[in-house]
Amino acid sequence: MHDLNEYSQHKNKIIRAYEALKTSGLLPVKVFDAVIDGAAIDEAAANLSADRFVASVCGQIKAGKSMLLNDIIFGAEVLPTADTPETAKITEISYAEKSEYIVYFYTPEEWETLKNSPAKLNGADTTYYEAVIKPAFAETEKASGKLLNVEEALERKTARGSDLAGLRDFISVKGLFTPIVKAVRIKYPAEILKNITIVDTPGINDPNVMRSLITEKWINRSDAVIFLLSAAQPFTAEDRVFFDRYLASVPVDKILMAVSKIDLADEEAGIKKFVGASLIKTLGKNGEALAAVERLHLIAPMFSLFKKLKAAAAAGKAELSPERSQE
Repeated sequence: MHDLNEYSQHKNKIIRAYEALKTSGLLPVKVFDAVIDGAAIDEAAANLSADRFVASVCGQIKAGKSMLLNDIIFGAEVLPTADTPETAKITEISYAEKSEYIVYFYTPEEWETLKNSPAKLNGADTTYYEAVIKPAFAETEKASGKLLNVEEALERKTARGSDLAGLRDFISVKGLFTPIVKAVRIKYPAEILKNITIVDTPGINDPNVMRSLITEKWINRSDAVIFLLSAAQPFTAEDRVFFDRYLASVPVDKILMAVSKIDLADEEAGIKKFVGASLIKTLGKNGEALAAVERLHLIAPMFSLFKKLKAAAAAGKAELSPERSQE
């Protein structure tokens, strides 16, 4: 009871501080590319009052973010695990009694800006359209035999459904609409989501400038950040760039480090020691805090999820793909 009373006192104190901040004349304030204004303060106060929290999941493309969320939230392969720059979508996942998804397309103005933004293709300067969008359209046309009418689709602004299997058309490698999707919102009746909204951010090596800005805004709104590293490729130069750009203003005690794919490694203790040393070498004192036993976690979401999939198949509640049944 003492802990609950103390928590309530601290919570009310913070809410009062939020109200004082709104009348202080200090807002809006810019933190890197994110703007904190009165609306952002109202949202933070409302979430705290209702004990709703936001956690962002970050990491390189192919670090295992989608596999982790499939395991702990859905127990099924809802989010695509064959990550590419064009399947990496900002995905907000929160609680509801029934499943639902809403897909948000780029606006026509955003689409033109994105197509013409600078990118690299085989080391040469080009546009994002030539480097990413054009190959993605070629892949989807080959898979579906259909050619997307982009202008018509963008005019729809959103698409929604209640069967999460329908998300394949919007976020999978071969999804017809995948290239024009900016963000996704999923509602799902998972116990873990009752007091927390989880945001799956694009990989830190995402070349899409617009998504990078949205990632930054979500991180600044988050109460916790889960940063995934792959046991096959721990802390890299790209990870360091991400920390410098997105996490410089995030207190270390809000960051949890998770090393995924440990089921592919030989020795867990060695992995933890190696990753910890890498964090300390690269981030100094912040790295020491992140490498602490209570902040550095080893996970194997692929192994855990496959166990759930096989159990569901054995109970007649799901059907394994030919590939999964052989794993």
